[in-house]
Amino acid sequence: MFGGGDFDLPQHAYYAGAARRGAQRGGYEHHFRAYSVAFMQSADNREELIYGGKIVMPASALGELSQLEIEYPMLFEITKNGTQDSIFAGVLEFVAEEGRCYLPSWMMQTLKLDEGSLIHLKNTSLPLGHFVKLQAQSTKFLEITDPRAVLERSLRNYSALTKESIIEIKYNNVVHSLKIMEIKPEASRGISVVETDLEVDFDTPVGYVDPIPPPMSYQPHSIGSEMNIDEHKVAQAEKFSAFKGSGQKLKGGDVSSSNSTNAARTTDATSAIPEALRLPPGKLYLGYPFVPLKKKDVDGPAGGDGGAESTAFTGAGQSLRTKKKGMGGGSGGSSGSDLTKGDGRL
Repeated sequence: MFGGGDFDLPQHAYYAGAARRGAQRGGYEHHFRAYSVAFMQSADNREELIYGGKIVMPASALGELSQLEIEYPMLFEITKNGTQDSIFAGVLEFVAEEGRCYLPSWMMQTLKLDEGSLIHLKNTSLPLGHFVKLQAQSTKFLEITDPRAVLERSLRNYSALTKESIIEIKYNNVVHSLKIMEIKPEASRGISVVETDLEVDFDTPVGYVDPIPPPMSYQPHSIGSEMNIDEHKVAQAEKFSAFKGSGQKLKGGDVSSSNSTNAARTTDATSAIPEALRLPPGKLYLGYPFVPLKKKDVDGPAGGDGGAESTAFTGAGQSLRTKKKGMGGGSGGSSGSDLTKGDGRL
């Protein structure tokens, strides 16, 4: 008689009378038995119903709502009977059995409802929201490449958002839970997200830990070690030497002399190649240490007479021409063929 409803006749008559009294005042109020959408026969693979924010009501509710002057879209406040816990939702269809109302599973968990619990529905109006801050309940949400685009598509299945509630969205076969941390305007506990420009912000996901940077190792060093280039040279593993084998004469016997000569030449050529310089990060090599030249002794060589002045051309000269007789009143004892000593001229 009542389309499979769960109420007996006195209870249903009381709630129907309450609905009519609400209609006379211009509002809609009714009590239903709450069930999750999994109990619906046509709820298979319907993500807009399972992972959305809309409920399914009986067809009689549509008849009553059509007679009232209510605002569209239709928004309802769902309250657990006997408590103050409430949540806001829209309506998706009017195909439920009489006396029943189907809710998404996340709504059942938010209101702490069991299957068949009694709820109270009341139509309401909410301001258009322009800001919402969400917090993912798992770090898997960080794996989404473009979370804003995913959220924009998922919020099409919602008509209203309630502060402090935890909604669910599905992306790539993974269900993500998001908590409504903040909404604007803040005058109400809920906002309408139908035909509005909504700004979305994300809080740090639950369980997220900032990566710890690796500790920086500090090794004290002195200036002298930076100036020593030998500490940063990389020794060559093996000296290259061509023709290491020994030669053989046609007559027989080893060619030891030529082999040793070639090996010596190769060793000398290889040793002339400078070793590679590998400096660690943070170090610069500005060249070899400067060694000033020794100042020469301008007073003279070491061990000489410091007070004597240096004189150029101190040797004795000789003349190649013979000295004429009778010149200068000299004595006749001197020979004309003798060279004059002590004269610097020729």
